[in-house]
Amino acid sequence: MIKQQIIAALSELNNELKLLNVRGEISIMGGAVMCLAFNARESTQDIDALLAPSELIQKAAFNVSETLGLNNNFWINDAVKVFQSSFSEFETYSDLSHLKILTASPKYMFAMKILAARAGTQDENDILFLKKLLKLETAQAAMSIVHQFYPNQKLSIESKAFMKDLFSENLD
Repeated sequence: MIKQQIIAALSELNNELKLLNVRGEISIMGGAVMCLAFNARESTQDIDALLAPSELIQKAAFNVSETLGLNNNFWINDAVKVFQSSFSEFETYSDLSHLKILTASPKYMFAMKILAARAGTQDENDILFLKKLLKLETAQAAMSIVHQFYPNQKLSIESKAFMKDLFSENLD
């Protein structure tokens, strides 16, 4: 999905919620934030978000996929909830008549991307973009952001290696 498709789909989702007489809220994370809020990339596969009320938004989202002819009936999903931090930080992107749209803050996105750090994916480019946006110059500064959102989380070997390459320094 490119940015314009995401915006159109969210607008149509608002319309569907209006038909259901429901006020919803989505908290977007992942690639869609990189497209919408940061203009860091052109597209994303889908929208990873926390949905409230989840079942009604999923029902409305299915109708949106039918209306807009989206190939992916699951263009919006809540699978990202397993990565949600107790200390999450979101910013209001848009507040439509029946849908409030929040996006993960740059720091929160950085912390999530570092924990995911999947080689050979968009994660690498996203992290480089966020490092520059946040003006991070040391691994210690980066780790303080990660610990702000995930205080008890240990980095995987892959994440540690990525941080070492990102800042040319060891974390140990």
